[in-house]
Amino acid sequence: MYQDERSVDNKSYISYSGSQYSVPIQYKNKQVDIYPTEQVLFVYDNQTGIQIACHSISSIPGQRIKDREGFRETTTKIHHLKDEVKNLIDDEFWREFA
Repeated sequence: MYQDERSVDNKSYISYSGSQYSVPIQYKNKQVDIYPTEQVLFVYDNQTGIQIACHSISSIPGQRIKDREGFRETTTKIHHLKDEVKNLIDDEFWREFA
């Protein structure tokens, strides 16, 4: 296993071996460290050394591998987000729909 550094693009992906792999959105446009094995790509915060992502390595070049959890904004609870959506438009019919 070897270490390498990768730049995270503005859509929160890194490139490795012809495919793209997601990282958490807070790493957008930053540098991360990768540790690939034969089957798994480990991604670490290069400042703290904490693992931030882990993906099975695609055998098909050109794939975009996404971990949906890394793209979620987790600091706000879901019921708060639902309330925000309901309050976007001042209309009772909209609130019932939303």
